[in-house]
Amino acid sequence: MKKSYKKNIAVFLLFAVVTGFMLYLNISMNIEGNRLTRVIDDLKQEIKLERSVINSNKAVLDKLVSKDNLMPLASEKLGLTMAEDTLAPLVLSADEIMKFEEKINTLSE
Repeated sequence: MKKSYKKNIAVFLLFAVVTGFMLYLNISMNIEGNRLTRVIDDLKQEIKLERSVINSNKAVLDKLVSKDNLMPLASEKLGLTMAEDTLAPLVLSADEIMKFEEKINTLSE
């Protein structure tokens, strides 16, 4: 009877240790999973913010590079005349073309 009693206690303790270890693993995995979920959510939010900043910067860049802004700036900086024609908004004379070719050749040398 005593051996059976000791054996029952040993089996119960082994079962308790295994159950405790499995419970510990389960709890630690849940804690780590919750932490990683929060990190993932934070990173997703940061990505959304960065995308909105990129989209707003892209919109500003598109506006700056549009023909309405770029052509007057080019005509002012290069001393060209603007035309009312939408297909060819800048007018170049033969002399101006020659000057630009000389400048380009000078820069390329």
